[in-house]
Amino acid sequence: MTGVHIQLYRSGSPEHLADLKRFRAQGLPVPYFYRHRPLSNTRIIRKWVRALGPDKQQLICAFIVELAPSRAMPGMRIGKVERLGRSLHQQGISKIGDILAETAKKIHCLLRLDVQVFDEDETRRRALMAMITKAGGKPARQPRRYSHTLMLDIAKSDDELMQVLSARTRRSIRKSTKCPMIEIRPILDMRYTSRILELHAETFARTAAKPHFLDVEGMFSDSKNSSDALLLGAFRLRKHQPHELVAFAWATMQGDHAVYERAASVRIQGANSISSGAVLMWHLLRWARDQGADWFDFGGITPLDVEKDHPLLGISTFKRGFSNIEREVATEFCFEPLPFLTAAARLERKVARKLKLGQAWHLLQRLS
Repeated sequence: MTGVHIQLYRSGSPEHLADLKRFRAQGLPVPYFYRHRPLSNTRIIRKWVRALGPDKQQLICAFIVELAPSRAMPGMRIGKVERLGRSLHQQGISKIGDILAETAKKIHCLLRLDVQVFDEDETRRRALMAMITKAGGKPARQPRRYSHTLMLDIAKSDDELMQVLSARTRRSIRKSTKCPMIEIRPILDMRYTSRILELHAETFARTAAKPHFLDVEGMFSDSKNSSDALLLGAFRLRKHQPHELVAFAWATMQGDHAVYERAASVRIQGANSISSGAVLMWHLLRWARDQGADWFDFGGITPLDVEKDHPLLGISTFKRGFSNIEREVATEFCFEPLPFLTAAARLERKVARKLKLGQAWHLLQRLS
């Protein structure tokens, strides 16, 4: 017996909302997605997990689990826990492994529980990792999120903040700010959906990297109905038409800091020296500061010694123009409450890949 009691509630339940209110009253850094919000994907379910002590009265910690159908095994589900750590979960460090293991067992038809430990404090993060490993959590085979990021202290005046940036970044921001061809404003109209997806696809095509899924409907909803997220756009010539959107950037508040979540842009004809990405980032930094954030997380970077042809090197170089403070912040684990089913699903994926490779080989032989 672990002495841990797990309660599962729907997102938006009175218990969920009461816990969030209590956490905020205590000044704890509540992540943006812990709050209740309607999901555009109806196949995804969000559960509020409460971990209680042996007396079933004391709340040790609480977090959101997002559940999605497994593509490998119909009828089963994959769970996801993000940003577990920091002072929000400090009270539960000694039991966090047991809490996650019990949660994985308690959720019906769960094939795998993916857990992201996120904490910029190395000592606290390693303590969490040790407890998770002790309880049977395994390092993720293929991490889905970044482990290293750049951090920037934004509790400064505009002038002080500007001086922290590289000279090139400062010049770029000033040029864009003075340019009459560019207007910066929030994107609140759903008619820009297709244009945002187009910009996103074009940006990844330039880098040859695989694009991430973009929940544009959710981005619009959160930015329009909450102060915890901002979807910002750069518009050319102020035509107020979807095709005049030349760049967007989306950031979210994670309690005491903000995160650069998604961004994309196209080059502006006739304004080659203008970087709409830099001026958007500048606006996001000031917005985050005004929302009460102490620091800004730039959302992942490549190592300094990465190959020069790495598809994401340009994005990392852009981010390094705003900060040179690099920190390891995250590690990912998984719990497999039904190991035999998980092994079967893994074998099925391996066989499917080999079959696809075999079919492609036979096709090439027929064409040659």
